[in-house]
Amino acid sequence: AAALFDLYSYGDPRGEGEHEHLVPSNKVAKIAAGQATDAVAEKSRILAPADADADESKRDNVLRIQVMTSYPKDGLLGDVLIPSLSPFISARTPVLKTYNIWGKTGREGTGGAGNAAGATNAMNNGVVGEEKRVCLGEILMAIQWQPRNFLNYAKGQLTVQVKHIKFHEFHILEPYNINPFIHVYMSRAVAGSPGSREWAEIKRWDPRLHMTQAQQQKVGVFSRGPYGGVIKFDPTMRQRAAGGGATLGHWVQHGKDQGWVPLSTDKKVSGHWAWNDVWGKQSSVLDLEVGTEFVKYSSRRNCIDLMGIRLLVSQVLQRCMMNMSNRQAVLVADSIFNRAGVVPGIYQAILAQGTDYRMEKIGLSDIMARFEERKKPYVDVTREMVFEHERQIACNGGQVNLFAPSYMYHQKL
Repeated sequence: AAALFDLYSYGDPRGEGEHEHLVPSNKVAKIAAGQATDAVAEKSRILAPADADADESKRDNVLRIQVMTSYPKDGLLGDVLIPSLSPFISARTPVLKTYNIWGKTGREGTGGAGNAAGATNAMNNGVVGEEKRVCLGEILMAIQWQPRNFLNYAKGQLTVQVKHIKFHEFHILEPYNINPFIHVYMSRAVAGSPGSREWAEIKRWDPRLHMTQAQQQKVGVFSRGPYGGVIKFDPTMRQRAAGGGATLGHWVQHGKDQGWVPLSTDKKVSGHWAWNDVWGKQSSVLDLEVGTEFVKYSSRRNCIDLMGIRLLVSQVLQRCMMNMSNRQAVLVADSIFNRAGVVPGIYQAILAQGTDYRMEKIGLSDIMARFEERKKPYVDVTREMVFEHERQIACNGGQVNLFAPSYMYHQKL
């Protein structure tokens, strides 16, 4: 029922004409209501991708999130590959999701904490020298693609927000010493080589280029951010001297809420590496171009309206042999699938003679009070209206409105 409800309430991810609701739709329903590429993107977050340097990966993926480390020496830990930007087309705040970081194990002496830990794990399993891709950890991040206009999805601005990285201690030894940094690459065609693609750096947006001279002078050395250059997430802590985590310190400029965050009493056993809002959210230039195959957007709406929901709930209740009328089944459906949690119904109805339409602007209790004052007769017809309501709902396919045009037409009234 919850999935059907969210299918009905699923909005346009482009943010056009979307209604704000009290209760947001859940992730399962968004996947079901989204386009086919959404399901591919969800699988890519969990399943192991191919080698990022392979031609197949460059052809089938649009982004490469490369997780690096400088401890004990510079090396690549793992990659996150994003196959398409279509699920991330949005004008709203991007949604944070976890993505598995996949790296190789079994290579000894090639540098990087991930490879060192992988060699230890490989020896424990008797596969020394054999490369094997494993999940080294998780990265919590959000991706957003904002087209310049919805006639051309291939040109727009890319935003990547990284919150934290958590390594699995089984594969990464001394995670508190890793101090990771991230490079972001985009797949692009190689000039002069048809069919070939390469990983290219992404130019980073610099809002200071649009400032006046007076505004630029107000930007001090302690008020800067990740502007200009290329998109990359620098280490969250600075290295005071050689020797690992014992000599790591916070950056002077906007270094608060960054670095190693312990999640247990033993500060070195479990934790994650966090980026703050200043350095953890970066955007590309406004006119970034990507391949059209990576931003295909389907206009097909996999939605169901409230009328369909009422029919489904009615059939479910009948199959469960619940002794309910059609009106009661409709009310059950509305109570579950209406975001406000309200249902339509007739509380009270009266019948009186007159043509004073100004009475419509006041409540029924006030109308009855005025009738009592003026000693004007009226008849309580609540029971008759409820019976008529039952009859009409049974004949008009679940519509709640009394005397609906379709009902009046078929009844030739």
